[in-house]
Order: sequence, then structure tokens, then C-alpha cells
Amino acid sequence: MLEVGPLVGMIQIPGIRYGVPDVITLATLNSAIEDVLSDLARSGITSLDGQASFLAQCLDAWLEASGRRHQEGPQMGSLRPGNVVYQGRVLVSFLTLVPACLWTLRKAKCDFVSESAHKKLADWLRKVMECAGLLKDGCFLEKIDFKEKGFLGSGGVARFRDLLWAATAESTQPIGKMELGKVAELAAENRTRVQRELAKA
Repeated sequence: MLEVGPLVGMIQIPGIRYGVPDVITLATLNSAIEDVLSDLARSGITSLDGQASFLAQCLDAWLEASGRRHQEGPQMGSLRPGNVVYQGRVLVSFLTLVPACLWTLRKAKCDFVSESAHKKLADWLRKVMECAGLLKDGCFLEKIDFKEKGFLGSGGVARFRDLLWAATAESTQPIGKMELGKVAELAAENRTRVQRELAKA
């Protein structure tokens, strides 16, 4: 992630001037990755290179689906203050969806790291964002809209993660307009379903 991949040059490393402000720190990224290593291993992705490639592909597909990838990216060296799709809280929340990414590719019978897998994930994540009400004019919400939805304050990260997981349901119902309790319930159901399906492999 430091030399190649969708976050190259952006990850902040404590103690040295490296990375881009308002993007993810190395410690935060490591912690989020540790949480999904068992899911990767259970799906047969056990080598360090394989895990790095798969996670880079997932992150790249997430940024592609957001509609902001080509507007602002690592090559710019900085991001507009209104862009939250690269922020740590958003990236870490997305990484909790890695088990659902694995299950989506398994259902589609795609190799885990491939062009077809990248396209499948980007298309699927676009639908997740649409279902969750996270897109406006084809792009991931600006910071002001994100804040209005309650994702920046206390408990906001948990609500955002629940919204993402709720939107993974195979449904066309707009999750973003559901009551919080219903969103949390649907998110829990989807997490359980995905883990149960992954365990069958």
C-alpha cells in the first residue's frame, strides 16, 4: 500500500512527513486489515502478496465506484476538504465489507484477483452506495451532506458501517431512508448471512 496500489503516497506514517492530511494513518489501516485476515485466509487467500493484492483491488473498486477516483486521487497530493471518500473513517468502514466482497466474487465464480473481479466489485459497490443513499450527482457525498446524515459525530462511524452492511442486501429498497433501528437490524442479518455462507466453503 506504500509503494503501489490505490492509496500510494497517501497513507500517513507517524513520525515522518509522509502521506496526505485527512487520509488514513498506517496504524488505522493495519488495524482494519487485521480484522479481516481470518476471512481472507478462510477463502484461501493466505500469502502476504495475495492478501495485499486482494485488498488493493477492493479499495480500488471502492474508489472507482465512488465517482471521485478520477476527480481527485493520489496524483494530486491533496484532497478537497469536502471529499470524505478517502478519509480514514470511511475507508475503515468499507474494509469491514471485505467478507461481503469475498462472497460476492464467490457467487459470481470470479477469480479473487482479476479484471473481472475488479469490475464485479466496482459495479456491486456502486449499487451498495446507491442503495445506501451515499451518491449525489453520481459522486460520493460531500462532507456537508455526510455530516447531515450523522456520520461525523459520536456514533457516526457505527451508523455508517451499519448502513453499508444493510445496503449489501439483495434488494432494491432504498436503505438510506430506513429508521436507524431497522438499518442496524438488517446490517446484523447481512453480516451473519455472509459469515455463514463463507464458512460453508
